[in-house]
Amino acid sequence: LDSILPVCDALGRMAEGARAAAPPRGWLERLRESERTAAELSALREAVVLLDAQLTSALESSGVVVDREIGGQVDPDRHRVVETRAPRARDRVGTVSGVIRPGYRLGEVLVREADVVAIR
Repeated sequence: LDSILPVCDALGRMAEGARAAAPPRGWLERLRESERTAAELSALREAVVLLDAQLTSALESSGVVVDREIGGQVDPDRHRVVETRAPRARDRVGTVSGVIRPGYRLGEVLVREADVVAIR
């Protein structure tokens, strides 16, 4: 539980930032508030990045392996190909070029396979 509490804190900060970043009603007000809104959106972005890092760290400290690997061979035991694309320079056919949704493994148990984009 201790490893999850910082994630809860980050989520709370993110929610506060999201509420504060609500755009003004009219276009003129939005123009006047654009500098303040840009700063709020930047803070919200930083909170989301922090939340992601803290959650990944909490999972990993609990023994969960997060699979976001790009560039390796597609492995049907850990990947579900949800999209394919044509190869570009230096791409190898049958490799992962992007991760749509990470996979998770706890010890030897695959909790969820990664949804990936593969080179065809």
